[in-house]
Amino acid sequence: MTEIPEHLLKRAQEARERAAASGGGDAAPAEAAASAPEQTPEQAAAASKIPQHLLDRAKAARELGRPPGSEGSIGKLAVSEIARRCNHVHSMISGANGMLKESNDPIDSVIAEVLVSTPAQSIAGGTDEIQHNILGENMLGLPKEPAVDRGMPFRDVGKGQPGSL
Repeated sequence: MTEIPEHLLKRAQEARERAAASGGGDAAPAEAAASAPEQTPEQAAAASKIPQHLLDRAKAARELGRPPGSEGSIGKLAVSEIARRCNHVHSMISGANGMLKESNDPIDSVIAEVLVSTPAQSIAGGTDEIQHNILGENMLGLPKEPAVDRGMPFRDVGKGQPGSL
């Protein structure tokens, strides 16, 4: 396991103390920490094994000649969730300084970049909503969303006309 540098631990502790002392306007880091679900060490250890399990499962399916399953969607959603949780932690460490591109501390600049790019994880590779739809259809057997153009060649789909898609 990677050790967290002492100066970052100190900054995280200072952020917690500031949020606790303010009791109001600057409590966003404390609220973010409170909204993040707690994990036991056992749950964290199990969660750390999921990506490798998904990769192994997808590889085995490919070797058997099966089409890709929902493993990619699960992995994509996991990456989005990890990015959001890291965003909360980064916000707690840097506080308001994390919003500054130029800062005395280079960590703040890096965190500013991370905070700005976090939403991209939920969009790149198919939005989280699309991944949820894929899982609902493929794993839960939910019906596909209605589409009047399903099965129609793209060249036949209406283009900007009233009553068309």
